[in-house]
Amino acid sequence: TIHSRCTGVGFSRLQKKHMLEWSENAGLSAEPSDLMWAINFSGGSPGLVCEAVETNLASVGNSVETFLTREKLGEYSVIVPILLDYIECTVAKKLKQNSAASKESANRRAIELLLLMFGSAAQNIIRSDNPEEGIVASEIISDIEKQLTTNISTKVLVESLCVRWAQLCSGDSVFI
Repeated sequence: TIHSRCTGVGFSRLQKKHMLEWSENAGLSAEPSDLMWAINFSGGSPGLVCEAVETNLASVGNSVETFLTREKLGEYSVIVPILLDYIECTVAKKLKQNSAASKESANRRAIELLLLMFGSAAQNIIRSDNPEEGIVASEIISDIEKQLTTNISTKVLVESLCVRWAQLCSGDSVFI
């Protein structure tokens, strides 16, 4: 009987100007550059902005921006520890907030957020003057997402993502 009384309510994403208005009253404690990064990353989702700020993804995104935009690719080995540290800190924070939380679930969500960050960058590449690169980048993310459902270690997934992003190497390449 409860299901019969439930009504789905769809919400559309907010436009950037509305996101900026919302952010002024949201009470988020973030550097202005991190907040702007989170708003641009969110695609109009206030919840995603909050999660990006709370997990420090916005700060990580700003620190690896030149890698995501493919401006500086040679130093992917420097990016891997930054992303692994993000995952570790995010999981630790989640488990500290809720001792009953699943470590596996928190780990998966942290990786999903990183993949969303790379996906946002791929979308920007597609919209630029080089859409072919963006399509290959999207295929890499999709492949890593599929591998996330297996028992491949987080470190291997992140290393594979970064190497393949730097080389735009699509296919089932996993560096073990």
